Amino acid sequence: MVNMTKRMKKIITFFLLCISVNSYSQKPKNIIVEYNPQSAFLQFVSVVRVHNKNNVLVYEDNYTDVNAFSYNSLIGKKTATLINLTEADYPLKFSLRGETLYTTNCNENKDIVFTLEKYNSLGTESLFACTASAEIRAFYLDNPETNDNVSSCDVISIKNKPITNYYYKHPVSGEWIDIYTVAPNAILYNSINTNDLNLKINEVPDLNNYYGPLFLKGSYTVDGLYDSFVTTQEGDAAPINVYSKTFETNIIIYNITPCTPVITTTSSQNFTSCSYSQDGAVTFTFERELQDGEQYEMALFYQNGAAVLDGNKTITKNSMTTPTTYTWTNLPSENYKLTYYTKKTVGSKEYLSNPPLQKRFTISSPTNLEFTVSANNPLCNNGATNLIIEAIGGSPPYFYDDLEGTTEIINGETKIKRIQFNPSDEQSNQVSIPLLNPKSVYTIKVTDSKFCIER
Repeated sequence: MVNMTKRMKKIITFFLLCISVNSYSQKPKNIIVEYNPQSAFLQFVSVVRVHNKNNVLVYEDNYTDVNAFSYNSLIGKKTATLINLTEADYPLKFSLRGETLYTTNCNENKDIVFTLEKYNSLGTESLFACTASAEIRAFYLDNPETNDNVSSCDVISIKNKPITNYYYKHPVSGEWIDIYTVAPNAILYNSINTNDLNLKINEVPDLNNYYGPLFLKGSYTVDGLYDSFVTTQEGDAAPINVYSKTFETNIIIYNITPCTPVITTTSSQNFTSCSYSQDGAVTFTFERELQDGEQYEMALFYQNGAAVLDGNKTITKNSMTTPTTYTWTNLPSENYKLTYYTKKTVGSKEYLSNPPLQKRFTISSPTNLEFTVSANNPLCNNGATNLIIEAIGGSPPYFYDDLEGTTEIINGETKIKRIQFNPSDEQSNQVSIPLLNPKSVYTIKVTDSKFCIER
């Protein structure tokens, strides 16, 4: 029974794997075949074929005329056909046969292998045989797989697809709108006869401040098709019944999210007040204000990845320090990493900005405050002397408590008066205090500008 259970597990695993592979192979990889059997001669044979990787014929078009001996005879037609294929059909064999009768220098068979790599990168391949020509074009828009969320600040790029026009679906009316008419710079014509789409969402008026699903599709128009052509007495080819044919792609969907406002500046030289304090602060300046219904979701980590206690914050528009700045306070000296994004509520729906952004910063601490005390010129028999105090570290200027015990009221509290070492020189770290009536014991307290003490 145990062995049977193990065997069944293996079978199930293999079955699931097969499903995965089969699903992948069924992804559409359609093509358009353009076929032009035009000849400068009146008698010729032309055939274009496409075979899949199993050598099964998936498309064929041909023209044969061996009996035309006068001008104005119908001798050819130009076609464009959409072929539905999947990844399982690749690589394709694309072949073209061209032969003009009654001449020995025009008899050719050409073929190439059209792989998935060519499909995804080049997009188009051409063949010429004798006087015939044919093209094979990739024609399918891949749905975004790894991340269909794009912010309204992002650019949607579609490369190397032979698309004539791109369209988006208006989020209110549902009308399909040609992107070129509202954002002409979004479509770039490149050197291999394809149009690249580089669409910055918020440059389209209808999509500025829009969040939700965005539907896109493309179309490809083939001009100059004709049912047949004739030759004039001068020997020129004259197409008959010239027309255009437009093919539409599938529809792909992106989910548009708000832009994450970028932190343009971060305050620097961020110190705690004392070497032992945990009151450091950092100020972030953002590129724009929060919109109505929008808030920041912030998470603070130490540089080693550990979460900071109480490091998750929701910052609303009203809790910003200024409309474009926020100050995070009560931080010990450490290296930090901030991760943040915005959440915007529209009606009953919430949209998270994409992608989350990060900012690194450091909270430093001043050096320890230290001081020494010495007596200068001590005199016997209760004579006068000088007390010399020297301080280092901390945040100058330095202060000492009045040794005579003089008090003053600070913020409503009675405290011993602080006396600055040398008010005329804020960087002075030494003071000499004359003691007219020296005592045997003095209690000395030194503080700096931040009220730090020696620890």
